[in-house]
Amino acid sequence: MRLLVVLLVVIRTIGCGTEPAPPVTPGNAQASIGTNLSEVHPWEENIPFVDAMKTSDEWRSDQGPVDVDAHGWVRSLAPGQSAYTVMFGDFAHGYPDGEYIVRYDGEGTITYDGGARKVDAKSVTGRDVISVDHTRDQIVLTIRATNPSNYIRNISVLMPGGACSNDGARLCHESSDCTTGATCVSFERIYKTQIFYPPFLASLKPYSTIRFMAWMRPNDNWLDPNGPTYPHWSGRVLPDDARYSGARGVPLEVMVALANRLHSNPWFTIDYLANDADVTAFATYVRDHLAPDLKVYIEHSNEVWNPEYPQHQYAVSQAYAEGINTSDEFESALRYHSKRSVEIAEIFEQVFGGTSRLVRVMGSQAYNPWVSQTLLDYGDALQHTDALGIAPYVGSTIEYGDYGRLMGMTLDQLFTEVSTHYFDDAMNAITGSEAVASARGVGLVAYEAGQQLVQWNAPQYALSDPNSLASKFVAMNRDPRMKQLYLNYFNAWKAAGGGLAMHYYAVGSYTRFGSWGALEYLGEPRSSAPKYDALLTFSASNPPWW
Repeated sequence: MRLLVVLLVVIRTIGCGTEPAPPVTPGNAQASIGTNLSEVHPWEENIPFVDAMKTSDEWRSDQGPVDVDAHGWVRSLAPGQSAYTVMFGDFAHGYPDGEYIVRYDGEGTITYDGGARKVDAKSVTGRDVISVDHTRDQIVLTIRATNPSNYIRNISVLMPGGACSNDGARLCHESSDCTTGATCVSFERIYKTQIFYPPFLASLKPYSTIRFMAWMRPNDNWLDPNGPTYPHWSGRVLPDDARYSGARGVPLEVMVALANRLHSNPWFTIDYLANDADVTAFATYVRDHLAPDLKVYIEHSNEVWNPEYPQHQYAVSQAYAEGINTSDEFESALRYHSKRSVEIAEIFEQVFGGTSRLVRVMGSQAYNPWVSQTLLDYGDALQHTDALGIAPYVGSTIEYGDYGRLMGMTLDQLFTEVSTHYFDDAMNAITGSEAVASARGVGLVAYEAGQQLVQWNAPQYALSDPNSLASKFVAMNRDPRMKQLYLNYFNAWKAAGGGLAMHYYAVGSYTRFGSWGALEYLGEPRSSAPKYDALLTFSASNPPWW
């Protein structure tokens, strides 16, 4: 019995997770391409974190609402109630099999279903070992009972394996997976310092800048009376919260940690409902914790010019409330967007003591130069703007009326059509925007870039029909010819006077809603990912020219 107690103590002590994370060697200093990230949620085919709990779904119960504390942990259960969450839902390419470690505090009962089975012989109180087979479905974690006086909390579901001691971006399961002399350090020993899953880090190493728009959730309609309320700084998501997949997004602390880990410049989209105090606190944290030699890109929300987003409607209402409106609602929204962009820039300027570390972006519409003119010419925007930001996608001008004609084309014909007609549309948008920017002495950047081949009205099962337009668009994104289309696109962007271009986005599965990922899944070979291959090829041949 005494030996068992000693062994349990050793297990709990060794597995505390606080050992220093292995280093990551930056590989992006001369990269002229940046990337957006995909959203954090259990159905996005990406694994950002060593702790899979951070991407889990919200707690659900068939017996009524779930009582949770401020950090999202189940605080109590009603009689007969249980609460469950899922991880890795509907991953088309699967997710890692093996033994996951589940660590938790508190008293109660946790069970595992779907792709997970508890290994009783290896589990002790506060530390479960689960054997996972992705072919059996997603991981389902259920709290069956909990002590309200010491409820189950601080659950971590640790991925199998670890990181090489000399390379935090290299996944290992044993030391032979690492280079000579390096050892495999288990995630259980380092999960509190090695926050990010090594293949995720590896997928981002080629990029000089990371746009955190999807992690910051600026497109959420906080004004929906049936939806969540904007949390402001005091209610923001925190690193110790149960998950980062909710409406509040990913903690700023985690975003800054990723930028520092990769030594990549962060690009932040400040929420349209953030007040001056929120922005000041945000800027202060970035100033105090980001590596001092990194640039900080700042942008007011995301696509405020776009009437499809709630931030546009909010901008309209604020323009009228502040008396800066015109007779046209769209122009009124642009005025407010310009004004608020300047106000946010001024706060960052004050906090940072100048502009040397800042890139102040005015987000605009690529295909309408008048929008850019209006934004840059309003008030003193030019005194607080470093770059005009656009999203000159190839395919943005595909309209619903084009679908029938395009659907009747072969893949060869589609490549010809996209590489000429729609490619030229994108180039015209770039040259028109560059003319506006250069005439006003500001740079031109792409906050999003790449292809936008989407059949927006595709039915639910469109991809099961290889002759549907949605299926053909997916096939184009996987076709080797997409590499040359991308190389032509970014070379033309450079020739037209564009600067940093942020591809949309790094990793994500291809669906009827678009084929956005440069990689479809973590670990995809470069040889089967033509867009990723093109981005790396272009960066290698074109160090920053701006």
